[in-house]
Amino acid sequence: MDKYYVEGWGNSWHRTLSDEEKEAYKKAGINVDTFGEFFIKDGCMNETEYRDSNKKIVFITKEAYTSETDLNNHIIDITRDYYDPNINTHFWRRLHQWAYGLLNTSKEEGIADFNSDERIIENEKNNWEINVNSELYKNMQKVAIVNLKKSNGLSSTDYDYLWNYMIPQGDDDLIRKNYRDNLLNQIEQLDPDIIVCCGKGVLDIIKDDKMYGDKIEEKGGRIYQWKDSKGKTAKLINYVHPSIIGISDDILFYGLVVTYLKSLD
Repeated sequence: MDKYYVEGWGNSWHRTLSDEEKEAYKKAGINVDTFGEFFIKDGCMNETEYRDSNKKIVFITKEAYTSETDLNNHIIDITRDYYDPNINTHFWRRLHQWAYGLLNTSKEEGIADFNSDERIIENEKNNWEINVNSELYKNMQKVAIVNLKKSNGLSSTDYDYLWNYMIPQGDDDLIRKNYRDNLLNQIEQLDPDIIVCCGKGVLDIIKDDKMYGDKIEEKGGRIYQWKDSKGKTAKLINYVHPSIIGISDDILFYGLVVTYLKSLD
């Protein structure tokens, strides 16, 4: 099976911008000739590692930021073309940490330890990178990343626009309904045990009644339960975006893994 889990992805279900949306972006000074028109693949970091993991973890984010340089270089796959082990990149550094924490936290063993001396090395360009021989790197290969919006976006997401892009506007809104159903298909074929909604608005969108509200049950605080179409449940955690600034890595790490441990009660 293809690592992206949905047959016929691309133009068969990627929704391009409407004329009205293009006009709104033009007024905002955004180059609509490139923005929103490219299909960005996502899914398993490594399909074999994901399938063999004892916990299947899916991080749900909003959209992939892409510069025009990225697009000119055909950056179309977030798990392959975007993956960056350089620890100066908040997004990837923290996802490594979070994947490690979730995979190594359990009721039996307790909370994973944030500290480890073997996890980073200095490369020839004097940038610190994740050590590819460390558990931190290996654990990252066992997770999946799913963007709500499968087209290229900006460094900061316009929440109102994303909401309008995702939520079906009525029974005859076949484009958004098809998009919604394909996104659900992707999540369900990934068959997660843990879902982490990363950033403001992600959970609000997926639990909307016109999306997957009937599949999500609140359990208290940041903890929810996801139930797929076959009745299988997964832990769902509403959390911050990994690129958030002003909060240290260790606080973010322990905030997530402690919440996950609480969800096991």
